[in-house]
Amino acid sequence: MHEQDNEKRLEQIDMARGIAILAVVWVHINALMNPEFLSSFVNYFFHKLLSSFQMPILFMISAALMYKALDGQKLEHTMPYVRKIASKVLWPFYSLGFCFFVFIIAVPKSIYSGPSAKEMMSALLFMQSDLNKLPSSPLWFLFSLFTFIIFTYFTIRKLHINEYLLLSAAILLKIIPSLTFKMYILGLDKFTANLIYFLLGYLLSKEILKKKINPYFTISWIAFWIFGLLYPYMKVGILNFSSLLVGCTGSFAVLGLCKMAQSSFENRFQKIISLFGVNSLLIFVFHAPVLVIAKKIVYRYNLDYSYIGFIIMLFCGIAIPLLIGKILSFNERVSRVLLGRVPLSNGI
Repeated sequence: MHEQDNEKRLEQIDMARGIAILAVVWVHINALMNPEFLSSFVNYFFHKLLSSFQMPILFMISAALMYKALDGQKLEHTMPYVRKIASKVLWPFYSLGFCFFVFIIAVPKSIYSGPSAKEMMSALLFMQSDLNKLPSSPLWFLFSLFTFIIFTYFTIRKLHINEYLLLSAAILLKIIPSLTFKMYILGLDKFTANLIYFLLGYLLSKEILKKKINPYFTISWIAFWIFGLLYPYMKVGILNFSSLLVGCTGSFAVLGLCKMAQSSFENRFQKIISLFGVNSLLIFVFHAPVLVIAKKIVYRYNLDYSYIGFIIMLFCGIAIPLLIGKILSFNERVSRVLLGRVPLSNGI
């Protein structure tokens, strides 16, 4: 991930990331709970609300920070930049993947059941977006983020291909999902599904990162977001606009709300959400294995369809990754091997 300078962090961006990573954990918990838990309209609608923007906003923010990091700088040599990004994004994909690989093989199936060694190796080397075979499904995000950064760097900064031509192509790839459906090789399905959000974040970087926003713009984004959620089958022939609409409008709405909250008031709740955002990478990569284990406890005590079970899993999915980050912060070398960076007391 392109991260913010810890000395000059944008609080509204940390808050937006915090909401996004909370949404990621929330949606994954819903997938592990008893199906009855989502049977009510409120739970189901809230699930759709969170799942609509959780990944788009993370890609947009990462792209905006990439643009900010490169803006105004001389055209750097290619290989040093590629190595820098690979060490921070691609290397953790493989180092964490290997750790989870060993963990799944070593731990008894009664505690943690996962893919076979052959399936995991295949996913790490060739099928990087096959969620059922990766040692930990959230790892796909790191591989896709690396491909987005390198693709954007070469096409826009090096080859000077027209940004709006790329944007148009990305829109077509998004609204015709059958083109690359289940094409897991080199994460192709995730690349085509999410490239539009990364390019939008890169092109709209200054708008995304600025501290203030007109409240009426935020209200408009919320209105379009709700409209997209209420009409999920906006199709014209084979073209599907629904996910693109809610992904973009939901992300802009959340960013706008965070800017409004940051400029109007500040409280402890905001600081907690910002803490989640500062540590979003930690939570993202470690929450899934934690939830798989927590699920066994929740099911054992028949809490799989109750809010008590949900809250237990939510607490574990957030708190335990933060604890792991705290432990890793004591050993810089291990932190760099696993995460490509060192967790700090105020973030990673």
